[in-house]
Amino acid sequence: MVKLSHLLMNGKISIIDLGKVFACFIPFVIGYTLPVAMICAVVFLFSKLSADNEINALRSTGVGLIEIVKPVLALSVVLSIATFVVNDKIEPEAHYRARKIIRQIGIKEPVAYIEPGTFIDIFPNYIIFVYRMEGKFLQDVRIYQLQGEKPPRIFIAKRGQVLVDKGARKIRFKLEDVISDEIDPVKPDKIYRFYSRQYFINFDLPEKAESKISRKIKEYPVKKLIAMARDYKSKGISPEPIWLEIHKRLSFALAPFVLTIFAIPLSIKTARSETSVGLVLVAVISLTYYLAMLASEAVVVKGWMSPEKALYLPDITFGVIGLFLFWRQR
Repeated sequence: MVKLSHLLMNGKISIIDLGKVFACFIPFVIGYTLPVAMICAVVFLFSKLSADNEINALRSTGVGLIEIVKPVLALSVVLSIATFVVNDKIEPEAHYRARKIIRQIGIKEPVAYIEPGTFIDIFPNYIIFVYRMEGKFLQDVRIYQLQGEKPPRIFIAKRGQVLVDKGARKIRFKLEDVISDEIDPVKPDKIYRFYSRQYFINFDLPEKAESKISRKIKEYPVKKLIAMARDYKSKGISPEPIWLEIHKRLSFALAPFVLTIFAIPLSIKTARSETSVGLVLVAVISLTYYLAMLASEAVVVKGWMSPEKALYLPDITFGVIGLFLFWRQR
C-alpha cells in the first residue's frame, strides 16, 4: 500500500487504479471487524442494562438470564455465518484481484514470483512453499524435489534469501540452517537426514512465468483447499499449510458467537454505563482474542501442535470462561 501511494504521488499510476486496489481490501477489513462490532454491541448494551438495574428487574419478574440473551446469541450465530462467508467466498477472490491489478500496474520484480503462503510450481520438478517473506529474505522455507515415482526429497530451512539474475533469467535460493530428508528408495521406511549451515539451489525462470499469477492458499475457498490438501498428500507433500488456512477460517468464524458468550456475563458484572469503560473492555477482549489466535497460528508453524488442535484453543478457552461466568450469573 505504501509503495502504491508513492507511485500515485509520482504520477506513475492513476487514482482509479489505486482505488480499485483499496476496494479489494474492503472485504478483508469487514471480515475482521464483524466480531469487534458484535463485542461493541454486547458490551454497551448489557453494561447499560446492568448499570440501570434493568436485568435485575426482568429477573424479578421471572425472566431468566438465558431468555434475556437468546436474541443476542441468535444474532451472534448469524454474524458467525456472515464472517465465514466473507472470509471464505468474498475476501479470497478480492485479494487475488488486488494482486492482479498490482501486477498489471507493473510494480512487480522477478523476486515477486516467490509468493509467501502458496505452493509455487513454476520450476520443473520442484514445489516450493514459503511461510513468510520480507523483500528478498525468507523464513520457514520448504522445498520439495520431485523424483518421479520415488518419494520427493525435502529441504527445510529456517531462513533464506532469493538472489535474482535478471539478465540470465535465473533465481538462486540461498538457504540457511537446512535439514534435508531423503527416503531410501529400497527401504521406504528408512529416512536419511542431512544438516547444512548453507545450501544453494538454482532455477531457470520459465519464459511464461511473467504472465502467470498463481493463487495463494488464502485465495482459495475451503472446498478447493480440501481437494488440494488431499492431492498434495497423495504426492508425498505435507499439506499442513493448507490445513492451517482451512482451520484458521473455521475457528475465526466462531469468534462472534464465542466472544458474545464471553462478553455478556463480563459486561453484566462490570455494570458501568460510561462509554470509556465500554471501549476499554472492548479493546481488551478483542486484543486478547486476536493475540491468542496469532499465538495458536505460530504454534502450528513451529510444528508444536496440529492445526485442528491449536487453532481452536482460543475459541475453547473464551467459550469455557464465558460459560463459567454465565453459571456464576445465574
